Amino acid sequence: MNEALIGAICGQQSHGGAFVSTVTLPTGHYPDYNCFVTGLVLRELANMERERRAPLPAALREARRRALGFLTRSTYPVYRYGFGFYPHRAQPFWMPVALRAHADDTAVAALELVRGGVWPTHALTIIAENYLHPHRAEARHLTESFHRRGAFLTWFGGSKKQNDIDLCVNANVVSLLAYSGQRHRPGYQDAVAMIVTGIRAATLDRGLIPRLSPYYPTPRELLAALRHACFCGATELEQATEDFARIADAGSEVVFSNIAGDITWKAPVLQLLRRVRPAIESGACLS
Repeated sequence: MNEALIGAICGQQSHGGAFVSTVTLPTGHYPDYNCFVTGLVLRELANMERERRAPLPAALREARRRALGFLTRSTYPVYRYGFGFYPHRAQPFWMPVALRAHADDTAVAALELVRGGVWPTHALTIIAENYLHPHRAEARHLTESFHRRGAFLTWFGGSKKQNDIDLCVNANVVSLLAYSGQRHRPGYQDAVAMIVTGIRAATLDRGLIPRLSPYYPTPRELLAALRHACFCGATELEQATEDFARIADAGSEVVFSNIAGDITWKAPVLQLLRRVRPAIESGACLS
């Protein structure tokens, strides 16, 4: 693989193993080191290795090892195998109150730790039983016509009255459950049905697209999560994924945002990996 490309990827990793993103606040732009971007980068590296059908170069294997170490050190003590957006007690200076652990970070990070051989697959069963199952939508959470009772809420703990439903979050949870052979779990079929219904509605009214995933202002992030869910074994989402691919434009390079949309994150290393993966898979970037 091209040494410059490897250097560009590895150069975006901190000494502690996290991959950097950029957070945009009303006061400016700042480097940000969080569990979620690191988990998504690990997902791309795993996809790259799988599709190349060959081990990654040594430098990228080392980068993956360090990133897995960062995630291992980042779990929340109250939630065994659970994650928040930032490592426990390591939120940035501008965030006075730490974010709670939640389904999205937990699904993405835990799955990569299992795929990376750090955690046993049984960890995903513990997550499903103890964190995902208790945090599912009830009637009071249904604020959109496509929302579904029993689908997965975003946040763990706290007030169950104030919790959001996001299709991208649900797609990442579906990935975890499908990968670990837990498609029978309560909530799985509800999440799948909600995703299918939401995408079907969006094909008829594209104005619904921003409301499918309020934490993901760019449709391509939902599309990436859907494709990953299909790879993990969620065959029920294959048609919905094809349908969404036809209507999801690339949008901006924002990966995700807060619910208000006034704080956003970009991750150049993640976009770089997604751009070069097809060339790497074809051998065009091999030295």
